[in-house]
Amino acid sequence: LRRALLKHSRFVSLVIQADNPSGNLHGKAVWEAAKMLPPNILLAQIYREGQELIPGGSTVLREGDKVLILGSEDAVEMIIASYLGEPAED
Repeated sequence: LRRALLKHSRFVSLVIQADNPSGNLHGKAVWEAAKMLPPNILLAQIYREGQELIPGGSTVLREGDKVLILGSEDAVEMIIASYLGEPAED
């Protein structure tokens, strides 16, 4: 269902969790995390402990953060495949 909803979308939500691939973003500033993610993306918003944050380059990602990522369809598909464990469409 998620893949069907995101098929033509240009956004994805990613929760930073130690027990999955997103854990490698924990403790990284947004500018560092951007180097680890596909090109053509923007970390647009972080939901942390009930608050909505607009991140700057120096904002540090923490475990439990829900990050709203905007980007090209290809970049969003790569994030889904890499961080949510779902294969990208061919």
